[in-house]
Amino acid sequence: MLFIFLNILLIIGIPLSISFIIYITIKRFYPKAALRIGIITFFIPYILLAIFIYIASNPNEDFYKEEFYEVTGFNIPNSTYFNYKEATLPNLYGEYISAAAITLSKNDFNTLLKEIRESKKLTDQSDLESNTYRKIKIKTGNQKYIYYASSKIKNNYYFIGFCTDQKTVIIHSIKS
Repeated sequence: MLFIFLNILLIIGIPLSISFIIYITIKRFYPKAALRIGIITFFIPYILLAIFIYIASNPNEDFYKEEFYEVTGFNIPNSTYFNYKEATLPNLYGEYISAAAITLSKNDFNTLLKEIRESKKLTDQSDLESNTYRKIKIKTGNQKYIYYASSKIKNNYYFIGFCTDQKTVIIHSIKS
């Protein structure tokens, strides 16, 4: 019960106290606008928190480019277009799951396929699934793979699959 009370105090009490102090200060100089400014200052921390959560839960394309490099050991081709991207938020230990479906030009697709087949990094032929990966797979139409490869380095799992449409590549990584 004490834990709940402390959380309520922290989440509501501190912004309320700060906005009340600002309200009292503003009321001296601008009595007509004080209430409006006090209400606005009360909601600013919650709006900022929502923005930070949104940014954290939707990583940008640079994140997925780094994931691609980590999975394959190659830089992402210039013709890359990100169709779908999914990632979980890291837990307390920094563990997360990410998956992305990218579209490549036919030339880049074939070049990357050849490089991955010759690569020593991705050698296993296993397909470890996660909810994040399944969402991406469904969004791409549950395509079969021409070729797929994976590896498990320490506790991290890496996967790349080349779809039968010969332009879509799915990248999946589990970090633990």
